[in-house]
Parts: sequence; structure tokens; C-alpha cells
Amino acid sequence: QQAVDFALAHNASVLQARATAAQAGSVLARDRAATLPTASGILQSQLNKQTPNNSGQFAQIGANVSPNFSQNTAALEGTFDGLNLTNIYQARSDKQSYDQSQQNLRLAHEQTTLDVETAFYKVVQLTQLTEVAREDVAYNRALMAIAEVNYQGGKIAGIDQLKAQVAYTSALEQLTSADADEVDGRENLAQLIGA
Repeated sequence: QQAVDFALAHNASVLQARATAAQAGSVLARDRAATLPTASGILQSQLNKQTPNNSGQFAQIGANVSPNFSQNTAALEGTFDGLNLTNIYQARSDKQSYDQSQQNLRLAHEQTTLDVETAFYKVVQLTQLTEVAREDVAYNRALMAIAEVNYQGGKIAGIDQLKAQVAYTSALEQLTSADADEVDGRENLAQLIGA
């Protein structure tokens, strides 16, 4: 599980799929925002004050003017752009691209997980085959030593001693091959997880 988690965080194909999905998501958000109608306007407020020093025209008839008079006026001027079908179609296209990139990300996760698990169990198998090959070398070394003693004692012919030496040499070759396969398997696993 650790190898899979490490691979999902460092594998190049998963990182590429994740970046593509993030980019598609940002394009989708931008183009969805463009489908919204736009409105713009200006708001103005005016405040008029009169003080007792400035009585105005009603002072002649004896009317008292309010010391503070305020008037709030507002004017809204603006434009409104309705729905833009081009932007809507573009947003739908971006949604499809986003869904496809999410699907590609899921597939990259699944493929990487499968590849890492397969490579891990292959390394386990190759490690066990290397151990078997080591045991086979030790066994054939013992048989070769027994054959040497029996040949010198005259119990077996020289051909039997040669057969034991050939079996030992073959076991060494199998061990060398198993070691190389195990190293290749470990390197393959390391490459898959991005280590």
C-alpha cells in the first residue's frame, strides 16, 4: 500500500493527469462565469443642507425653514447583457473536457495502482526465486563435493563427477540470472513509483 500511495503522489502519468484535470476545472469555472449575465451601473447620492444663516425665500413670510434639510437622490444607470449562447455552448464543451480529464485521472490512478501492485508482487516472486536458486547452488555444491570424494575413492566414474560439476555450474548461472531479474524487477518498481 505504501508503494501505491507513493506512486500516486510521484508517478509522472498521474501527475500529468492531475494537472490536466486542474486546468480543465479552471477553464470550466472561467467559462461558466462568462455565461452569467452582466450588469453595470452608477449610483449617486446627494446631500443638501441648509443652515439658519441661509433662510432662503420663505424668510419674507415668516416661515421657519428646517435647520437641516437633506435630500437623497439616487440614479441608476446601467446596461444589461442577457445570456450569451456562445458562452453557454463553450461552457458545455468545457464541462465535457473537464469530465473527460476527471475520467483520465481515475484511469491513471487505476492503471498506476495495477502496475505498481503487479511490479511489487513480481519483485516478491523474483526474490523468492533468487532464494531458491541460492539453495540450489548450495545443494549442488554439496553434491559436487560428495562426487569428488567418491571419485577419488573410486566409487563413481569420472563422468558422474563431471555431471555434478555441470549441475553446479548450471545452478550458479541460474542464480546469476535470478539475481539480475530481481534487480531489474526492483528498478522497474522504483521507476513506476517515481522513486
